[in-house]
Amino acid sequence: MDIASEAISARAVESSARPMLRGRSAIDFVQNAWPQLTPTEFVSAEWILSVWEFLPELGSPAVVVSGSHAGWGAIALTESRGDAGRSLVVAGAPLVDEHEVVTSGPVDVDAVSRDLVHILRQEAKTGTAVQLDCAVPDSHLARALAAHRAHWSLEPEPAPVIDLSALSVNALRHSKRLNRLARTGPVTFDVIEGHRLTAAVGTSFVERRLISWETRGRIHELPDVERSPAFPVFLGEMVHRMAVDRNARLHVVRAGGRTVAEDLMLGPVSDPLLYMRSYDPAFSACSPGRILLEHTLLGMSGSALRRLRTGRGDEAYKLAAGADRSCVITAVVGPHGSGQTK
Repeated sequence: MDIASEAISARAVESSARPMLRGRSAIDFVQNAWPQLTPTEFVSAEWILSVWEFLPELGSPAVVVSGSHAGWGAIALTESRGDAGRSLVVAGAPLVDEHEVVTSGPVDVDAVSRDLVHILRQEAKTGTAVQLDCAVPDSHLARALAAHRAHWSLEPEPAPVIDLSALSVNALRHSKRLNRLARTGPVTFDVIEGHRLTAAVGTSFVERRLISWETRGRIHELPDVERSPAFPVFLGEMVHRMAVDRNARLHVVRAGGRTVAEDLMLGPVSDPLLYMRSYDPAFSACSPGRILLEHTLLGMSGSALRRLRTGRGDEAYKLAAGADRSCVITAVVGPHGSGQTK
């Protein structure tokens, strides 16, 4: 950390008894003091800054910080005001799949996590609804929320994990599906990563995904933010920023040169998360999405990887591949510090 970053960090954690950075101060803190390595992709500087820059409709930047100049913990947020009053949510919600406290320097992570949860409850007492989405089970944040469960409403949400030692892919049936797809044209697989995964490539993936949902008559099922005109640009830019550090990859299957299914993976190659999927409805009879996922899983099974995180939702295709029943925790404390929203 350079001198400027140290000054920003010191101001953040020592300026008040309840350090809440807002606006430009929050942006500066994440840009200059945020660690490069974070416990999940959805609390990385690339994710947070992309959310704040490209999706201002989600709210304005805010960061809650606890600790000292030597070591601190923090949660990046977005703050908004609507008909129901003020609200604070984790940066990027409802797009996040996992969440955890970010720390820097020598610090008792459990202690600062409990303090951050307490600070946010104090914010709620001033009339702000607070929601912390997708705390990873047995994480520091999840334990802190459990310790304060008398004040927070805690709800589990499925986020299955495929343990590759328990992988359930029928190789013969996979081969038959692959042969069926090959009748439409030569089948090729590709992984677009690094500098090949440009912002334009990421944006085009989102646009094809939206067309797929529209074609299937299901576009209304997507969250409002995913239908926002700014969303393709946001995801394209965010994915490109992550890809530069090898934290994003786009898996693709093509038939006759035409893209028929795509899987966007976030996180390090050693511990990927299946974040977003798309397929061409014209090829639905060939199950291109299943072919692509099975191809990826079969390739992973021969590597040193232990698991594939599949994100929120217990869709049938995840369970069919051997996923477990893991969950993430979403916590809500309503205005005036109650465990219920108003």
